[in-house]
Amino acid sequence: MLVTGAGPVGLLAGLMGVQRGLDVHVLDHHEEGPKPALARELGATYHSDGGDMARLQPDIVMECTGAPSVIRDCLGVTAPAGILCLAGVTAPGNKFDLDIGSLNRIIVRDNDVCLALSMPTAGTTRWRPMRLLAPPRPGSDA
Repeated sequence: MLVTGAGPVGLLAGLMGVQRGLDVHVLDHHEEGPKPALARELGATYHSDGGDMARLQPDIVMECTGAPSVIRDCLGVTAPAGILCLAGVTAPGNKFDLDIGSLNRIIVRDNDVCLALSMPTAGTTRWRPMRLLAPPRPGSDA
């Protein structure tokens, strides 16, 4: 499992992965300070090099930064049949180049699934799926 972002949401995602026995890797741009130490204390491997994403080929990616460039870099780095979960919040109006044809080929050929989640509501501990991010089917209104 790869978690991008070592903020509160990312560290929580990492902790949940470690508690479930997953091999958790946390990626954040800070090389020093409390974030690397906190990730390691949770039982995760810490990375500060974005190039590690593709080398890891994780089965699960929890994107917790909400940064458009990180989201773009997460697309297509999972192992075949991997899952990308977008848990970070992005401010509206951010635009970046994305080769949608390449993304479509990766999702279809590798059976990747992208899932956006909403935070647990008061009194619950479960993440709720908001929508499935996948290519629309022919003839659908999506």
